Amino acid sequence: MAYKTPKEVQERKDEKKRQILITASRVFASRGYHNTAVKDIVDEAGISVGSFYFYFKNKEDLFETLYDEATSMILNSIRKVLNEGEEHFTNKICKVTVRSLFIFNEFKNLTRIMMIEAVGLNPNFEHKRVQSTRRFSDYMEQFFESLKREGHINFPDIAIASTAYIGTIYNVIMRWLQESNENSLTEYAYPLIVYNLQALNLDFSEDEVRKNIRDALVQSGEMKWGVHNGAEKVE
Repeated sequence: MAYKTPKEVQERKDEKKRQILITASRVFASRGYHNTAVKDIVDEAGISVGSFYFYFKNKEDLFETLYDEATSMILNSIRKVLNEGEEHFTNKICKVTVRSLFIFNEFKNLTRIMMIEAVGLNPNFEHKRVQSTRRFSDYMEQFFESLKREGHINFPDIAIASTAYIGTIYNVIMRWLQESNENSLTEYAYPLIVYNLQALNLDFSEDEVRKNIRDALVQSGEMKWGVHNGAEKVE
């Protein structure tokens, strides 16, 4: 039998763990968090219970790992947009908004679980939720600070401006999750972007906003995800 290097062994372990996460994301999305048991995940993945517990302490640990990877994907995507120096700042606001809506739309069932069903799951999960929101706020605060230094916006408290911007996205997502229709979340991109550009007192063309939305949707659709239908990461 061929000898496997420590690197090869680790790669196999990482792949096995990722496959469990992929399977778990499907099971959670179809059954809901509270109606999913470890046995459901194990049976769907075709692995032993012992194998599951080699990688995760329990169902909560697995779900928190999914949440960590999903939020990292979103935050990494947003950070990349904000760091694109050649992009006009109004284009960046359009892109951040569209990309956020697009990702949540792609994984609606998992989003509902993470934002509604799992609220209050445990103190550790609540801490993660607060921290991920804080990181998003920090990115936008730095971005708005640069706009203020360049004289594009004039707010007395940039932290409040970034918090308010994130709040508009969050509340639109929550409203969408609770609606009975099957509208795409990205359909709310135009009014949401126009509202925020007006709130920031930034000049914009409606035609340009619509073009930026179309371009951002195409770019989002062309992105590659590290995991399908679950704990996704931008590659």
